[in-house]
Amino acid sequence: MNCQDVLSRLYEIIDKEASAIDTAEVQQHLDRCRHCFDVYRLESAVQEFIHAKLKGNNPGTSLQTLKSQVLLRLDEIDRNAGRQESHRFFRRTAAVLAVAASLVILIGAGFLARDFYRHQTVYIPLERAHWASADKAETYRHEQNTSATIQGIHDRLSYDLLTNVGRYSLIGGRSEEVMDVSMAHFVYVQGDEVVSVFV
Repeated sequence: MNCQDVLSRLYEIIDKEASAIDTAEVQQHLDRCRHCFDVYRLESAVQEFIHAKLKGNNPGTSLQTLKSQVLLRLDEIDRNAGRQESHRFFRRTAAVLAVAASLVILIGAGFLARDFYRHQTVYIPLERAHWASADKAETYRHEQNTSATIQGIHDRLSYDLLTNVGRYSLIGGRSEEVMDVSMAHFVYVQGDEVVSVFV
């Protein structure tokens, strides 16, 4: 329903002669259109005031008195409309803030899920391989495997592996598949302490 349709039905609405469907459609339009709402308010206030005066049957009221009473009534309507407008503003603001908060929560949950997935698919397999090597460090002692693995690292990466790092000594190494990637796995020990290194 456009402004012209609403304004043409305004008196039917004010006099309560319009159908329930027309009244609902006009009310929806008035909720969205400030101009039509202002016209409705003015016409409704004037109509209401005239009806009240006719019922009161007070012929001695002057035009100036009528005018001032209409203006007072319009001021009262404006104050009520201002309260309604601030309530609408609060509701809209609250809705926007709720949507924004939900969005932030969803984004945060997405990042957490992504990090959890990454940890499960990248770090857990490496951690398991490290733990297994700590329990079975002696199984890495194989001179041929260790030499071949050190040579492979040197050939592919031009990297010379140190056999002693600080107080830790290399006891062995071998190639292993972790997460479908072939890696060189070396184990260093110092007493009971075991350090596992992937290259």
